[in-house]
Amino acid sequence: MAVASSSKHAPAPGPGKRRKTFPEDSGVSHLLALSQSITEAKDSQLQQRVDSNKAKVQAQAARKQQQAESKKAKSTAAEATKPKGKTKAEIKAELKKALREKARLRKGRRKDARKEETGEKGEVKVKEVKKPRKSVSFALA
Repeated sequence: MAVASSSKHAPAPGPGKRRKTFPEDSGVSHLLALSQSITEAKDSQLQQRVDSNKAKVQAQAARKQQQAESKKAKSTAAEATKPKGKTKAEIKAELKKALREKARLRKGRRKDARKEETGEKGEVKVKEVKKPRKSVSFALA
């Protein structure tokens, strides 16, 4: 065993030993490098989040647009097969035509009734006298 010398200085490191390094020894550049590595890691995480969110939003927008296009295509196909509705003028014309036809039929019935009354020889038949209708009121007395 070797006896330690009585000097106050620490012995010099051996040929294979390294001296301890402290952050203060390397200065501010070391701290700057550490902070940059930390911020780069955070930035990469945030960028990944942003990219994934953008991809989700674009996928949703594409899906919505595709649904809208298919809905539009279905509605146009359905409209092509449906008969179109009548215009207001066409409806009015049909109603007027129906009224004219009814009037013509009434006129024909009156004419036929007149012929029956007079008969074929021109004789006037006696009509049966109908009793007048009684009016009924549901008002409370």
